[in-house]
Order: sequence, then C-alpha cells, then structure tokens
Amino acid sequence: SNIMIIEETDLVKLVDFGIAKTFGEKETLQKLTSKGESLGSPQYMSPEQCNGQKLDGRSDIYAVGCLLFECLTGRAPFYSDNAFETMSRQVSEPPPRLSQVEPAADHVLQLESILSRALQKKPDDRYQSAGEFRHDLSLLEEVTEEEWMSRAVAARNPEDFRPRAGPSSTPDYRKPLLVASLIVATPVSALLLLAFTDLQPPGLSTLKLAMQELVLSKDDPRLLKTLAYLTDLYKRQGKFAEAWTFKEKIIKATEKPFDPDIPPSNPAGDTKSLPGHALPQASPGKIDERQ
Repeated sequence: SNIMIIEETDLVKLVDFGIAKTFGEKETLQKLTSKGESLGSPQYMSPEQCNGQKLDGRSDIYAVGCLLFECLTGRAPFYSDNAFETMSRQVSEPPPRLSQVEPAADHVLQLESILSRALQKKPDDRYQSAGEFRHDLSLLEEVTEEEWMSRAVAARNPEDFRPRAGPSSTPDYRKPLLVASLIVATPVSALLLLAFTDLQPPGLSTLKLAMQELVLSKDDPRLLKTLAYLTDLYKRQGKFAEAWTFKEKIIKATEKPFDPDIPPSNPAGDTKSLPGHALPQASPGKIDERQ
C-alpha cells in the first residue's frame, strides 16, 4: 500500500519509507528503536535487516526483488501470519521458483534468474547496484533469450563481481624467504644427488668430494673413486702436494700403499719416510770407485 501508481502515466511514487505505523499509538523513531522493534515490513526485509546487521543499498535491492516477485505472482516470496516466522524464512529459506509458481509468465526463465540474483541471502551475491538490476530487466525486451543469457548480470557467477581485497599494508616476507630457500637449496640438492653418482663434472669434483665426505662413510667406493680421480687429476697437472692430500685419505680408508710415482710432501724436512715411501739412504763405507 506504500507504492502508488499514477493513472495514465508511468510514474510510481513511494508514500513512505517503512517507518510510518498504520495502527496503534503514534510513536517516534527513537521510541520504536528503544523497544527493539524492527522498522519495515517483514515480507520485504533483507536477511541482514532481520538479523539486525549493517545495511546498505543492496538491502533495498533485496526488497525490490521481493516486490517484483509479488508483482509477478500476486504474493510475497516469504509470508506468514507471524512476523517473526516471516523474518525467519527471509533468513533461512530459498525463494520459491517463478517457473513453479507462474510457469506461463513471459520470460519466465530470465525473470527467475533475475529474482534469484536479487534475493540472494548474502549481499555480495546479489546485484551490486540498481543499475545492474535495471540492465537485466531492460534486456528482456531487447534481445533473444540466448543473447540475454550471455549478456545479463544474473547469468554470471557472483564471484566475478565481488570486490577484491587490496594489497596488505603489512610486508609479506614469506615470498622472499621462499626464493632465498630455493636459491640455497637447489645447488645443495644438486650436489647431494651428484654425491651418489659416478659422474665427475669439470670443476665440481672438489665440491662433490666435500658433499660425499658429509654423507658417505670413509671407505665408501663412491668416495674412494672421487679421491682417486682427484689424485690422478692433480698428478697430471704436476700438483703433487694436492695429489698427496687426496691419496692420504685413500690410504687411511683402505690401508693400501701409496703410489710411489708421487713424491711425498715433507715441508718440515723430516728425513723419516711418509707412509708407503722409502726415502733412498746412502750405504755407509761404500764409495763409487768411478768417482
């Protein structure tokens, strides 16, 4: 009774905004709220209004959806003789399907989609503006049903229209830490895998040896093979001191004699022979007669 249609025109007027009482004692807005009474007609109240939550323009879209359903069917989508029961249905029950209540209505499937979007329980799932609501209604007379389904807001996923949260003001250190972890972990993982193979990549053998000494036993054949490779490599390069370092490790692990082709490292000038190397000694009392 609050919506009046002006005869012979397209004008529609609202005679009040749901605050006026139609019976009983006249009360101010302050008295109504102090008594805990809800302002509005229960059959047009949005779920958030029934629950006493924060309202915005999308609550009015819900109310217009209820009104549209009543205009098409002659009854409100949610109604009971008890106001609290009506409000409970607004909160918990899905709206009736227009195709079941008025199956012969024009554009019944499109209108059913429009009503479904307008009467969603969550405000974020409804039309987000009256313009979107009007857009879908205007298309009914302009395009075919197939084209309407491709252009109407109601035919799309509500997730596409929900506002997305902006970037957080708090710095997120997880991504840099993850990148740093990958930078460190990737070569270490590669060396770990290399330690269990027989490959000797150029320039990486000493790193491979370091990893093998961490994860393998001293007499592991793979570790000994790397030591032998490095011994031979440095011997061919003429770096006998370095070759001796690796060969010593082989001797300690296998107790095998050292290759006599490599002179021992004896920086202190000790005349005692190193393991596996007998230093030549002159025979006392014997002189070469040719001298």
